[in-house]
Amino acid sequence: MKIGGESKHGGNGRRRLLSLSAHSVRRDSPPSSLIGGLRLSRPAIDYLTFRLDVLNEQAKRISSVAYEEARGVTVRDLRVLRLAYAHPGITQSQVVEAAYLEKTLVSKLVTSLVKRGLIRREIGEEDARWVRLFLTPEGRETVQHCNRMGRKMQNLWLAELAPEEIEAFERTLAVLTDRVGKIDLQRKRKA
Repeated sequence: MKIGGESKHGGNGRRRLLSLSAHSVRRDSPPSSLIGGLRLSRPAIDYLTFRLDVLNEQAKRISSVAYEEARGVTVRDLRVLRLAYAHPGITQSQVVEAAYLEKTLVSKLVTSLVKRGLIRREIGEEDARWVRLFLTPEGRETVQHCNRMGRKMQNLWLAELAPEEIEAFERTLAVLTDRVGKIDLQRKRKA
């Protein structure tokens, strides 16, 4: 088996690489993981960015299937919809920045969401170059429905953790997000 690119079993190697078994890392066993059919020791996947990416890809895949089946929207669609829900009149540029998506992708997503009747665009009153985004009633209903689904999925994923572990996890994520954000800002200032 080849890791990355095409595997001898066919399909995208990255997809196979990201098929980390949640049951392969148990509290009562030495740290190891099943990745792409290979049992790897913890040091092989010890980079935080890789481990977060694996978790993120798995969660997005599960969520996207559930949202598509229920409401016909993807996780990326929902990023745009949720931002317009939380910030009516948000601009596409603000969505790009807040959603961590590329400008061209946001443009395509917004166009698709407009055609599907979930978002409407308005030209900015103060500046005609700004296009502001607002949810339609169906868009609001979609976000509300998917938010309920998302909370249920998140609770299911976190059910393995004790309340104090969830609290520590949330604090740790906040601290790391803040720290990495500061490092990124410093890097941008130097560039």
